[in-house]
Amino acid sequence: MRFTPHRHEYFENASDYDSLSDSSDIEELFELSNEDGKLNLNSELDFQLEGMSVESPSSSEDELGDILERAGLTARFNMINIIDRLTPTPITSRAQTPVGTPISHQCQEIARIGGNKREETPAATDATDITVQFVSDAMKNKLKQSKEIVNNLIRLDRERKEAEEAERRRIEEEKRLAEEARLKAEEEARRKAEEEEALKREAERKLREAKEKELAEKKAKEEAAKLKAEADAKAAKEKAEADAKAAIEKANEESKKSKSTTNFLQIEKDFLKYKQDIIDIKTNVVEQLKLPENKALKTIVGQQRRKINPKFGQLTHHIEQYKRIVSEIHEYVTQAKANDLAYKFILNFIAKAVVAQAETEVTVNSASSIPLATLALNLLLLFPELEYYLIARFVKKCPLVIGYTCAVDTEEGRLRMGWKRKSDGKWEEDVQYNERLSGIATVYAVMTRLRIDHVFVLTNDVARPVKHPLPISNSWHLVVRALNTPLNLITNVHFCVLGAWWESCAFELLEAYGKQAAKIIRVTCEDWTLSVADRKYSGAARLRLLGEDYAKDGTMQRFKGMGRD
Repeated sequence: MRFTPHRHEYFENASDYDSLSDSSDIEELFELSNEDGKLNLNSELDFQLEGMSVESPSSSEDELGDILERAGLTARFNMINIIDRLTPTPITSRAQTPVGTPISHQCQEIARIGGNKREETPAATDATDITVQFVSDAMKNKLKQSKEIVNNLIRLDRERKEAEEAERRRIEEEKRLAEEARLKAEEEARRKAEEEEALKREAERKLREAKEKELAEKKAKEEAAKLKAEADAKAAKEKAEADAKAAIEKANEESKKSKSTTNFLQIEKDFLKYKQDIIDIKTNVVEQLKLPENKALKTIVGQQRRKINPKFGQLTHHIEQYKRIVSEIHEYVTQAKANDLAYKFILNFIAKAVVAQAETEVTVNSASSIPLATLALNLLLLFPELEYYLIARFVKKCPLVIGYTCAVDTEEGRLRMGWKRKSDGKWEEDVQYNERLSGIATVYAVMTRLRIDHVFVLTNDVARPVKHPLPISNSWHLVVRALNTPLNLITNVHFCVLGAWWESCAFELLEAYGKQAAKIIRVTCEDWTLSVADRKYSGAARLRLLGEDYAKDGTMQRFKGMGRD
């Protein structure tokens, strides 16, 4: 029968089930390291063997000893038994055996102690030597494995630290590169922004300089044009004053000979001519557009008319608003020029719109005649053909603008003098009639007082200056012809019309004709009104009051002109 000795942790080979892989063994090995950091692997065995004492075996083991002796296993058993029965001694006992004592010597010492108990045969001694050698080899293997484990741990720890250090350096390098890239990007963005800002400032500077240069050139041109226009206007005014003065002097000379200096026969011919113009316009323009073959054209013209019509109601004293309206109407009329019939129809419509606006708006607010008259005058300059339609419409609605008067005791006479019938077929009231004609006369008189815009002067040859379609002399004729009208034909409307003329144009007439105009004004408000004092005309009374105010301080009220406010 084979004997298996007791297992002891210090005699187990590392290849068996009991290894030194536990953490406690490794920590123990680290505790046994000497001062210079190197492991003293022999010190562990020395400590274990020196720290044990031997106990005597009991008497019950004698029989077993005999058997072991006969089998030659006494020494081995004693060795194992001694080791199993050893008990740790105090730590101080470690000094009895030097730390550097070889393992073989320590094992021999153990065998010697065991031999004191029993006599051993030579075979037992050999077995003991074998056991000691076995234990020595096992311990050497175990210590070797432990050393390898420690070395591996040290190597792994070193590799771990090296890997951590490499990772730390890699992260720091990445951070450094990222920071450099960020700083570089920021610097590039800053540089690019500075370049863009510099380019922007340079572009703004050039644009500003170009605008300033353009404005300066424009201002210089406008100033030159203004000076030229003023010079031309001054020359035209001086010429007009000279012509008017000569005409007045001639008229005064003739008036001394005869009071009937006004050629009423010629005035009647002119009136009939304008009346025929209205008939021709209706026949050749209005009726022609109604023909079936002009149906498509009528539709287009109707659209243009609906675009133009609201513009007259939008007129104000604001110059920018006025310019916009003139520009829009000019565009619409220019478009109509492509067709002769359409062009004539639009011009006739504009003439009717001007007079209709004078009948309604100006009657309520006399000052509104300024923008309306300004628009009408500039349209006459832009489209000279408009004069044919506009003057005919003025004369039809208010024949007093050319000095025509006839008796109104017949229906024909009333129609000639511009009377209207109401919806019930009766003639309109005197007050309504007087107000309508006063409004029309106001717009007509304001047109005569207005000066030509320098824009139109610049577009024409200096040698052929623009001719005013309704010069101030037309107002002179209006007043003088009214004064020369026979008293039996004079009615309240004559005084109402001259009262409207007084407020809208008397001041400019004084500027144009000086003393001669002052004489006419005095005759109008004094002699003329007194000649019909017995008729109690309200228009005459108002005209007389205007004359008295003028006689007191020599000033006259006038309508506010166009402005930017």
